[in-house]
Amino acid sequence: MQLLVEKKEPSREALIEMIQVLWQEDHVDLAVELALDVLSLPKEYG
Repeated sequence: MQLLVEKKEPSREALIEMIQVLWQEDHVDLAVELALDVLSLPKEYG
């Protein structure tokens, strides 16, 4: 994933897009895991 290559904090929009792509490609488990990780971040990252 591009965000790992760039080594910078992903934007909220980028995270939403990643979750949507994973979901649409039937990687529901990864989409849910990423969403839960995002929700567990402190507010300053969101």
